[in-house]
Amino acid sequence: MRERKKNIIRYISLAASLVSLAAAVYVRFPLISAEEMVSSLLSEGLARTAVPAGSYQTSVEETENTRKAETADPASESANETDLPETPAETDEPAVPDETEKPAETAPPEETGEGLPISERDMSAGQSADHIAINNSSKYNVDPDEYARADYPLPYAAPASGRADEPLVLIVHTHGTESYMQTDKSCYSDPSFARSTDTQANVVAVGRALSEALNGSGVKTVHCETMFDLESYSGSYDASEKAVVEYLKKYPSIRYVFDVHRDYAEVPGGGMVKCATEINGEKCAQAMFVVGTDSQGADHPYWRENLKVAAAFQKKLLGTYPSLMRPINLRGPSFNAEHAPGSVLIEIGMAGNTLDEAKRTASLLGNVIAKVIKCE
Repeated sequence: MRERKKNIIRYISLAASLVSLAAAVYVRFPLISAEEMVSSLLSEGLARTAVPAGSYQTSVEETENTRKAETADPASESANETDLPETPAETDEPAVPDETEKPAETAPPEETGEGLPISERDMSAGQSADHIAINNSSKYNVDPDEYARADYPLPYAAPASGRADEPLVLIVHTHGTESYMQTDKSCYSDPSFARSTDTQANVVAVGRALSEALNGSGVKTVHCETMFDLESYSGSYDASEKAVVEYLKKYPSIRYVFDVHRDYAEVPGGGMVKCATEINGEKCAQAMFVVGTDSQGADHPYWRENLKVAAAFQKKLLGTYPSLMRPINLRGPSFNAEHAPGSVLIEIGMAGNTLDEAKRTASLLGNVIAKVIKCE
């Protein structure tokens, strides 16, 4: 009888674990086939068995940044953005977060309904224009202050009068179906909102706001609204790279490629994180620049220039909006950034943020980034 009770408890525990896993998988892979989902999870499992010394691993509920690295290169190291360190790395080893340190939490919005919690956090890590931070999981040892002081690598040349067909910036969305909360809530019960094919509701709408801000500030920008993960998540980086190469052939004037995403992180025990701050009386999603390198074998001659560009953007943004930016994330995979000297992946908000919060941030980013590009 006692053994039978133990078995029943084991079955109940197993069933609960399977339900939790299914919910996490649904959030991460709702728009892909079963075959792709299994393939991606198997690749992820293989990647974890070959994590290099000094890097760190997370559970199935890891951040979307880790999945980007694994999509770009199956042997990539994992990185959990939920527990980012607050100081830049100072050694050759990747920065490993202190599991006991959590970002400061702010008061949540009023409770609306039942379900898993959305935890609002400040992830700016106490940076300033005089001290930017870099979370480094590449093989390189970098000094954030050195990159912040470096000369800007891309001198500005205004387009010839009347040549509106000469853009400087290309915006793409490798993971275009990434989406946000549509209203500000403190909890959720249906995780399907994290993915959407509606370009008025997903990260493509955020890229549109960034494009409008850059164009409005005098920096000619082309916005590719294709959702490259719509047909195949595992092939999304290959698909977006082909598009980037074609745009560069069509517009040789392009010097900046911004791959705009939204991030994702979970809290222990279930629920999502939103990273937010208040600017000019309105709540805005916090943003993060992700810079790829050649650490994992990519032919990437521009990564140092990419990092100088990101550092210049970060410094200017922190001087204007001190709490808007998370630390720069320096990674091993290239993220297709090898094609232009001003390539940067931009994470704007998390799944727990609202679309309006992300769009406000995109507009702020565009206005400030335009000043850096124009060397003002």
